[in-house]
Parts: sequence; C-alpha cells; structure tokens
Amino acid sequence: MEPGETERVLARVAKQFDGVVPNLYRVLARSPVALNAFVALEATLDHAPRLGRGAHALVALEVAVQAGCRYCEGVFVKEAAAAGVAAESVEAVRRGELPAAPADGDVVAATRRLLATDGRLGRVETAAFRARGLGEAELLEILAVIATYRLATAANNLARTRIDPEYRLDG
Repeated sequence: MEPGETERVLARVAKQFDGVVPNLYRVLARSPVALNAFVALEATLDHAPRLGRGAHALVALEVAVQAGCRYCEGVFVKEAAAAGVAAESVEAVRRGELPAAPADGDVVAATRRLLATDGRLGRVETAAFRARGLGEAELLEILAVIATYRLATAANNLARTRIDPEYRLDG
C-alpha cells in the first residue's frame, strides 16, 4: 500500500459523513487491508443494488443483531429508517422476529437461512425464495451484504468500538 493511502481513504469516508470519520472506519484503519476491503465492498453495494437500500439495511441489521454488535445495530436502525423501511419491520428484526411486510420478511428470512447454512440452501428452498422474488442474483447480493457487515460486526466486537453518538440507541 502506498504511503498516505489510509489517510486518503479516511478523507473520502469523511466526505460521506459530513467531515467526520465514524469510529468503525478508525478501527478498520488499523489494518489498511481491512479498511480498503470494507470501503470497496460498501461502495460496490451502493452502486445500483438490485434489492435496494432498505433491503440492504435489513440484511445488515440482521447480521448486527445475530452478532450482538450494538454499534452496527444502531447504524442500521438509522439506515433502514432513512431508506424508508417501516419501523415495524426494523423492530421485528431487532426482536428476532420476521417482519410482517412480505418483501421485508422474505429478505430477512433469506438472510437468516443463508447465515444459518453458510449459503447451502436446498433446491426446494431456493425455488421457494425464487417464487417470492429472490432469485440467485438476489440471494448472492444478500450474501455480499452479509460478508460486508460480518467484517464490520466482527471488527467492532473485537475492538469494542465506542459507539458514535449518532448511532446510539436508547435502552
């Protein structure tokens, strides 16, 4: 990695967050490889997702809840709201339930199965998801979101990252 590359990456991150670098990125910057991988994955996910920002936020929230990462949970509660996800869907995920909204429930159900099986879904199960609008491309996109935010949750859990004030949840 070139000298100063980490600082350049953090400067680009700061532009996305009104001049502030969230603590997660500061933790990841301890390993330039981890920082660059995470930033690249996030940028790729942001570029024309099939599933949309709301679905991505629900997937990431499910990853955070399962990993017990309060930092990421706070981030994705806010991300989901900003993407227009109903508060009822967000709270259902936080409680370990499936959202009642069909599209949200399908995405969360697929996420849970992909996490539980490391992607090993049977043909019948895959066909059932396809019938609900989650074909192979969508399932692979969910896996990409899972991979991205497993990195974030594990890094936060490892470092015990201090939660930025804007991501703190009540209770």
